[in-house]
Parts: sequence; structure tokens; C-alpha cells
Amino acid sequence: MKNYFGIFFLFFISQTAFGQISLRVLNYRPTGDFGFVMKPLTTVELGYVRPFEGDRFRLEGSLRFLHMKPRLDTFPITVYTSQGIWGTTVFPGSRSYTKYDIWQLSGGIDYAFFQKGDINLFTGMSVILGTADIAYDHHSAIVNEDFEYRGGMAGLRFRIGAEYQLSDRFGVFLTVYREGFFWEHYRLILNAYDYGLGLHYSFNQ
Repeated sequence: MKNYFGIFFLFFISQTAFGQISLRVLNYRPTGDFGFVMKPLTTVELGYVRPFEGDRFRLEGSLRFLHMKPRLDTFPITVYTSQGIWGTTVFPGSRSYTKYDIWQLSGGIDYAFFQKGDINLFTGMSVILGTADIAYDHHSAIVNEDFEYRGGMAGLRFRIGAEYQLSDRFGVFLTVYREGFFWEHYRLILNAYDYGLGLHYSFNQ
């Protein structure tokens, strides 16, 4: 993730004279199998965005850290083992997550479908690149192991939002996101949505 952060930092430094930085507080809510295992959480997101300034399109980017917490201390699982002519034997087991951290870097484009005065209503899409750092303990009658994984993920984020320019420098915005990302280790697509309120500061006034 250090390489991703370095790219974001260089892009941010090169573009701040022409855009806005933002800080967004959001509630992140996993869905599907991801939501069955992990709780919702509140976190912050650092972002960069170009102002619309009469144009309907703009670029945007963001960086965030998700420190996920499991819904249970221990999850029951089932372990299957094949014993040839004796068939398949089923064993009860358990899994306990000790770490589930995600870094996400995203970049994309917004389109303002409504503009009036200091108000913009917009929709947009971004590409996600990220890493996951995960560890859990796996126990059963036949297997006891500690598992650690660190690897990449990629996906898409879709959003709709509204923003209001408070002054030449400051503005507030509200956004709702829906995302899906592919996790290379388990070959799974994980889904989530989030909603949040943010403040942006403009450098180009």
C-alpha cells in the first residue's frame, strides 16, 4: 500500500493549486457474505476533487483505511475430509479473526446533472485499488493453523451526491456510495455501501 499512498501523495501535491481537498466522515456497511462476517464501521476519507466551476465533469480521488471488526469472536465452520471408499467425513470447527484491515485508493469522474447557484447534484464512478491485511485462527479436529494474508484487490465504486459552496474557499457535501471489489485470495467479489458528510477546501480561489 505504500506505493499507492506515494502515488496519491504526488498527485495531490501536483494538483492542489487547481482543486480542492476534502475530509469526509462516513459509515461503511458491508453487505452479503462480507456483511455477515464484518460489522459496519465509522471512518474518515481523505480526498481530492476538481471544482465544477461551470463544467459538468470533474476528476476526483480518495484514500481511506478500513479497520474491520468481526460480528462474532468465533465463527462456527464445517471441515470436510475425503477418506476414499469410506466416503466423506464432516468435522465441526471454528474460525477467529484477529486482523482485517483494508486500504483503498480510488480515482474517477463525477457528472453534475443539476447545477443552480452554489448547489451541485452529481453522480460518478471510480476505480478502486487496494490491499487487505488479514489474519485468523482456524481450528478443527483435524486442522489447527494460524492464517495470514496480505494481497491486492480491485473494483468499482458508484456514487450520488450533493454539494453546497459555503464560501469561496469552503463547501460541504453529502454522498452515498455503492462498491464491489474483487479479492484475489479467495476469488470473491465483496460488496458494501457507505454514506457520509464531508467538507472541502479550495486552493484555486
